[in-house]
Amino acid sequence: MLQAADGESRRKPRNKHGALLYGLLHCSRCSKPMAHTSTQRDGRQYRYYVCRSKDCIRACVNATAFEASVVEQMESVAPRSLRGDVPRRIAALVDRVLYDGQENEVSIQMRASKERRRG
Repeated sequence: MLQAADGESRRKPRNKHGALLYGLLHCSRCSKPMAHTSTQRDGRQYRYYVCRSKDCIRACVNATAFEASVVEQMESVAPRSLRGDVPRRIAALVDRVLYDGQENEVSIQMRASKERRRG
């Protein structure tokens, strides 16, 4: 646990699998954050994101393919912006990623220009 300067304790976010969209990906149906999780079968690990709401239908997506798609979309819009540390750059540029499991659609909301300069 980390100790904040004002005496308030803050926990370090858990991202043990290095999920690229950790904290950024939300379900477009219910607006809840989508959690990164994984499972193993036959010695192989499968990563995916799943909506935290019990009421959402098909709000589960393969993490590897989905992350690659987001990076590809970002590179087509802002090719120079992803040079270097990709996870850090995505976090600095992207405010939120919305996923609609029923329609299989992705929407990327960028941060405002002033916020990007600080990241």
